[in-house]
Amino acid sequence: MNKTLKTIIYIAAVIIIVAVTMSLKAFVFGNYTVKGDSMNDTLLDGDVVWAAKLASPDYGDIILVMDDDTNLVTRAVGFAGDRLWMERDNSEPGSKWYLCRKKSGSDEIERLAEERYGDSVMPRFDLEIETCHLITNNVGEGAFDEQTAFVVPENCVFALGDNRNISSDSRSRGAFPMEDVIGVVKAKGM
Repeated sequence: MNKTLKTIIYIAAVIIIVAVTMSLKAFVFGNYTVKGDSMNDTLLDGDVVWAAKLASPDYGDIILVMDDDTNLVTRAVGFAGDRLWMERDNSEPGSKWYLCRKKSGSDEIERLAEERYGDSVMPRFDLEIETCHLITNNVGEGAFDEQTAFVVPENCVFALGDNRNISSDSRSRGAFPMEDVIGVVKAKGM
């Protein structure tokens, strides 16, 4: 094979590889840099994550959401029809709070996680009269039991950061439309 033909084949191969790589990044996978501390200790500020853009999020998945021209990294905890609320466990001294979920079409109530709130959040939240809410229902009142729970709207996801004390998530921004979900985080690094 002559030198010119080898050069043309080489250039064509490089162009094809670049085009395939760019297409995969644009439509299938993308890498994003985590900004902020809302997912500490799972993901840290500056971590790079890979998101599958064609994947549908499931419960517990870390997702990327486009909100007000910002990419948010957060965890999916509720989908259309799910009921979410805060519940206090008074069985032990110190009153622990739990995030509770009842999935759409299910009778099972799940306690997802014990909520620990630092000093930065506690002043906003009066433990005795419950006037300031960590989760509000669909009419803007406190969601403190199944009857007053927040119901996730159709085609939406309710997502929370793992570092609840500082996370900007569905508690303050509302449920995110599924069309704003960029992808599901599948890997970390590079």
